[in-house]
Amino acid sequence: MPRTVLVVPVPEAEGLVPHAHITLLSPFAPKEQVTDGLLRELDGFFGDCVPFSYQLSELSQFPGGTAYLSPDPVAPFRSLTHELYRTFPEYQPYEGRFADVVPHLSVPDDFRLDEAITAFARTAELWEYDEELIAVLATFGFGTTAA
Repeated sequence: MPRTVLVVPVPEAEGLVPHAHITLLSPFAPKEQVTDGLLRELDGFFGDCVPFSYQLSELSQFPGGTAYLSPDPVAPFRSLTHELYRTFPEYQPYEGRFADVVPHLSVPDDFRLDEAITAFARTAELWEYDEELIAVLATFGFGTTAA
């Protein structure tokens, strides 16, 4: 069933991982509830975020077997998820399993990391996601709100 998710795209890893991203909030609003007002609210939220750099250098694996890269530092991603949940409490991360929130970039099982990936979080995207199909519904720039 299609759902929406908020992610930070990782274009620096696109050549290595299709649809490279770090999920911030999943699931998010049902597509029929994505209104112009909600998009404006998200635009303001992310406009207040300061862009930041991070590295993907540690290959790990969840107990279920999924391989992933951990961002370093991880704190900005955790903060974004917590602030999104505070702003939109009706959309609980991982359906209320907050303890399961581990910011990560999923990679194929046979993935090999030859050198660290240096990345820069400058945007967030709202995706409609249904296993294989991804449609970008909106893009939100970080640091676009005047102080």
